[in-house]
Amino acid sequence: MNKYEVTRSVLERLNELGDAGIAPRREIVRRVTQWEDFSKCWENERHRARALVEDIRRSVNQKDAFTRMQIERDREHAEHVKRQRAEAQAAEARLARRETVKRDLKRLFGLQDPAARGKQLERVMNQMFDTEGILIREAFTVAAPDSQRVVEQVDGVVAIDGTLYLVEIKWHRERIDKGEISSSLVNVFSRGDVHLIVVSASGFTEGAVEVCKEALRDKVVVLTQLEEIVLLYERDEDFEQWLRARIHSAALDKRPFARA
Repeated sequence: MNKYEVTRSVLERLNELGDAGIAPRREIVRRVTQWEDFSKCWENERHRARALVEDIRRSVNQKDAFTRMQIERDREHAEHVKRQRAEAQAAEARLARRETVKRDLKRLFGLQDPAARGKQLERVMNQMFDTEGILIREAFTVAAPDSQRVVEQVDGVVAIDGTLYLVEIKWHRERIDKGEISSSLVNVFSRGDVHLIVVSASGFTEGAVEVCKEALRDKVVVLTQLEEIVLLYERDEDFEQWLRARIHSAALDKRPFARA
């Protein structure tokens, strides 16, 4: 019996099996590459056998290295595609939430009950801040320590560039005056490194703007009209970038009410 013919016959039949023969073919390659004992070979064939096994081992190592690199490239590509898909889904979801905010803002102008309208405005604004990814805390109240009497109402808290801002949201018939703004300023001056954003549907009096200019020595105060935010959403502009520009205008240019 010729061992070469036996080997050739076995390998040919394994190759004919196609994918079904992968496991035994790999096992044969593994055994060949791990073979170290050439003592059974004819003495004049030992060096040749050792060299042939080394050639096979080198070829397998090269192919394994290529396979590992290919697997790594495939993995990186799959992760990249996964990230892109997740980012696209997040962007799509954010766009849908923005459309909801835009729709709810428009609906507010049809409400006749001032109390209900103010409450809904507070809810929509918190929804908007949450959609933009800057909301830290929704509306909350502060009670007197010796009773349950509410002494302070905060409509929301947002964070811009690591700085906290109390948000006051107002929808009155008349413009926000000096007295009401002063009350809001007391809320931020009673805290540490916390500043103020006031959103008004009716605008601000000159006295209110002047009080805020004086407060800029110690606190950043941003006054903005609801109309500006509605137009911003109509134009699908970046809200956080717009708000950051207003903050910079207040802090650097001493303009708390920087209308576009």
